[in-house]
Amino acid sequence: MPFVNFHNTDDFISIHYQTNSQYGNVGGFDVDKPIILILSPMFFDIRWLDNHCGDPRLYENYNVIALDTRCSGETMSRPSPRHDTWVEAADVALCLLVCHILT
Repeated sequence: MPFVNFHNTDDFISIHYQTNSQYGNVGGFDVDKPIILILSPMFFDIRWLDNHCGDPRLYENYNVIALDTRCSGETMSRPSPRHDTWVEAADVALCLLVCHILT
């Protein structure tokens, strides 16, 4: 499964994600299709989205990407007292920039 890694002096995160592309990463996205971003609820991983990514109403018309949060699934991060929903939102924004989805 694909990961996006972020490092700095006091934090580390390796965000796990899943797509509906042929190879399971954003490199296989069809540039002509719009993108649907699915965010998991807190403490749930993205495995519950397997049926969503396999739904022909979605995969035939959209590129689908689902992201694990810092505290769920296969995502790995350092425990931090600063972890809150603002940090989660920043993680999502950075992940989308690194994956060249927002460019």
